[in-house]
Amino acid sequence: MNSFMKWMRGNTEENDLRAFFEETTKDCFNECIRTVAHPLTPKEKHCITACTEKRVRQIQAIENSLEKTIREIKEARV
Repeated sequence: MNSFMKWMRGNTEENDLRAFFEETTKDCFNECIRTVAHPLTPKEKHCITACTEKRVRQIQAIENSLEKTIREIKEARV
């Protein structure tokens, strides 16, 4: 538990962003690339780009939803 609390305190937005992109890159590569024995094809590059953009849009939608909910809660308290 102590190591988790240390991680939480030391975790910055930059680390969160880095972790998001590392996970997204790994997931998109696994989704789009069949074998790494060759240079990426244009189709594979397009797939990775589209996958990454989709995930970024999903995160933005979640952030927007959370922001809206927080704003509504604050306005209800006034």
